[in-house]
Amino acid sequence: MNFTKKDCELVFDTFDFYNNIVYEAEEHHFGLIENVHTFLEDYDNPTQVRKTYYKKKLNQSFSNLLSIYSKQNDCIGDMIKCHKKNKNFLIDKEIDYKSLLNLKNVTATLVEALVVHRKQINKLLS
Repeated sequence: MNFTKKDCELVFDTFDFYNNIVYEAEEHHFGLIENVHTFLEDYDNPTQVRKTYYKKKLNQSFSNLLSIYSKQNDCIGDMIKCHKKNKNFLIDKEIDYKSLLNLKNVTATLVEALVVHRKQINKLLS
């Protein structure tokens, strides 16, 4: 894709948008995880109905986070492309090229870890 300056600004604004959304989604997800841990600690023999309830809620949250991280990583990739096309793109931004590359790798690793964690939680709640 051939990015114009306007396209690059839109990509950066979209990245900021997803950063705000991911923060809220992570807070919600961490709250659910905490509730599940409390639930499992408080009940020696939890009912399947409650386990299924938490499993469903957590899977919705996992899916939401994975979707946001994927979109966020797409934006990072587009910002990298914008920088390659126009070296001045990142000058007035609060992030540099090397940090973008690192952030892309960290986000990809986070997605992989989240997929593993999802499998572990699903197994625990089965």
